[in-house]
Amino acid sequence: MVFIRPLIRYADFSGRARRSEYWGFVLFQTFVGGLLTGTAVISLTQAPEGGGEMGFFACLTLAALAALAFVTPHLAVTVRRLHDTNRSAWWLLLQAPGALSPVIFFGAAVGMAGGGTRSPDAVAAAMVSAAAGAMLLLMVGQVCNTILMVILWMRGTDGENRYGADPRYDHGRLGAGPGAGTGRLDEARLDAIFAQARQAAEAAAPVRSAWPEAPAATGFGRRGV
Repeated sequence: MVFIRPLIRYADFSGRARRSEYWGFVLFQTFVGGLLTGTAVISLTQAPEGGGEMGFFACLTLAALAALAFVTPHLAVTVRRLHDTNRSAWWLLLQAPGALSPVIFFGAAVGMAGGGTRSPDAVAAAMVSAAAGAMLLLMVGQVCNTILMVILWMRGTDGENRYGADPRYDHGRLGAGPGAGTGRLDEARLDAIFAQARQAAEAAAPVRSAWPEAPAATGFGRRGV
């Protein structure tokens, strides 16, 4: 199944990946995370009073472990999906602004909390500035993430590119290549097939002499004049 192929190619950052492989794995991760989180909430709300905490924390622990286990294959299949569009892994840096915004905010909050000599008004002003900067960076990150999602949704390049063979086709099989998905062979392949068929027909046909055949000799001809 295509959605578990990234788990088989767990840390494989080379080659290419189809859109179905990437987005199928994204849906699979969402399903697993939602299932474990929903089970945790149900165990907390439906269990007898005081008896659901153990199941709740167990499901949350499993969800956290699954998220950690999915980090490497998700990163690998994202890199391969970029390769399929003939782009390098450096395009993942589009996620940097969104990832840095909470780091900057919490770093500023910790710094303000450690500065005990400052007045409350100065601390509040610094916190507001840090929050505004983090929100601006988060908005830029959302735009960058949207661009990256559009790239990951794009169709891959037809045929082989600098990152490897096209994963949509089985190479070495008749009709493989661009145009095979529509059930039609391309013109160059058709011309090659017709040329081979013509050569085979010419080789199998009997060879005829360019001169006309002499008429069969008659009795008069054998006796002479």
